[in-house]
Amino acid sequence: MSAAERTAAERTAAERTVAERTAAGRTVAERTVAERTVAERTAAAKANAWIVPAGAPGAWQAGLTLIELLVALLLMALLATLGWRGLDAVARSSAQVLSLADQTQMIHQTLSQLEVDLMEAAQLRRNGLFALEMTSPVASDGWRSSGQGQSVASAFLQTAAQSQEASWILLRRAIPETPSLAPLRWVRWQVRGGRLQRVLSVEPLSAEATAALDASGVAPGVQVQVQVLLEGVRAMELRPIVPMNEAEALQRTERWSGVEVVLVQADGRRLRRILSLRD
Repeated sequence: MSAAERTAAERTAAERTVAERTAAGRTVAERTVAERTVAERTAAAKANAWIVPAGAPGAWQAGLTLIELLVALLLMALLATLGWRGLDAVARSSAQVLSLADQTQMIHQTLSQLEVDLMEAAQLRRNGLFALEMTSPVASDGWRSSGQGQSVASAFLQTAAQSQEASWILLRRAIPETPSLAPLRWVRWQVRGGRLQRVLSVEPLSAEATAALDASGVAPGVQVQVQVLLEGVRAMELRPIVPMNEAEALQRTERWSGVEVVLVQADGRRLRRILSLRD
């Protein structure tokens, strides 16, 4: 083989080697690109798994299991029950507050009426016609006024137990409420049958008329009007208010400056108020 042929053969072998190496490098690069593409697609599929169509390779289903759904329903039912109980308690409390407010207003109006009656009675002190009597069926000790210018002038200290109903206060009014009630100048406050009554009459009721009125609500032959002011009253306690260091004033009702009234309700609550006798 000549030198020219040998040189050509070596050149051909070199070119073949370069071509093989180039082909091998291209194959490795393509394989690397393919692997990178597969990796990127796999990562994207995992990141966006919730939009992968059902049944697609590598897809997974997102959602709640039956147990999780039942637990959620149980919690909702529990919260609804607690909320209903809270609303019901608020409604009951509101109703009780309104009822107590109405009852308190009625008691205030009733005691205000009694104070008006006492002040009207005190106006008769000037002309000697002041008349006031209050008593209790269980009082064993008491006093009597001197009777100066008084048509009714006896009084007994109220020491009744809470179970007694028969305490009362009787007085003469100076000014009638309306022209139609002008003759009814006598007012008797009493507790009967769990009710606080205001009884208006022309003259003080006798024991027989009072018994008939308590039994049937009618006093034969006597013009009388009965007003029921409060329900659920067990007893009424009455005590005179006199100036300090004037014990003898207890014997003279015209010297009283006021009356302490205690209403004992059916549930045992005691409502106390001092009423004025100023003229």
